[in-house]
Amino acid sequence: MTARPLKAKLENACKDLWWSSEADYPVEVVWCEIPESQCPESGVLAPALVRQVVGCAEDAAVTSQLFDSLFDKYLMPKRWHTADDKQQLNQLRALKTLLSENISNLHVYRCGEVEITLCILGYVSTGILAGVRTCLVET
Repeated sequence: MTARPLKAKLENACKDLWWSSEADYPVEVVWCEIPESQCPESGVLAPALVRQVVGCAEDAAVTSQLFDSLFDKYLMPKRWHTADDKQQLNQLRALKTLLSENISNLHVYRCGEVEITLCILGYVSTGILAGVRTCLVET
């Protein structure tokens, strides 16, 4: 898939999608061009680049984790889920599939503490960094 249709599909997948933690925050598309020199072969981005791309404070702690491990916790259906909750789960599953099938070197980055900027980033092509971001609250 070329870049432009993928960006539109990501935007559509994020429409009305909320990430639930101790609070609910919208999921937004991240799409930016970066110099090839900042595209590491390992795929793991430097903390300074993550902060710059997602707008975190310069001194915010940045950690990374594997892409699949993030979704395990959030895609588990609960017996108390409402119809709206189930719709959100389905939408989140579809987003996970879209990301994993179209973006390479996906990593999850957590920027900050308590109110955490969570982003899932990888490469669409050399020089185009793409994914999604949201906020988590963990007290």
